[in-house]
Amino acid sequence: MSDLWPSNKTEGLENSTIQGYYENGGDPFSLQKILGHCDMSMVRKYIQMTDSDVKRQHNSFSPLKSIFGR
Repeated sequence: MSDLWPSNKTEGLENSTIQGYYENGGDPFSLQKILGHCDMSMVRKYIQMTDSDVKRQHNSFSPLKSIFGR
């Protein structure tokens, strides 16, 4: 059973909570402030972005959307 849990249970919970924050619309810059990190290097380790994540973000927030109405 110990193989099912991360070696540090709180670390696993922290990682999934941070990923969930991002997946629910939280932005990485506010997450950096919330976590108290002085640069984005640690935030990048927590957030795992796929190509579809990047495409979804682009489609939602691109200024071209308002120009071309897509």
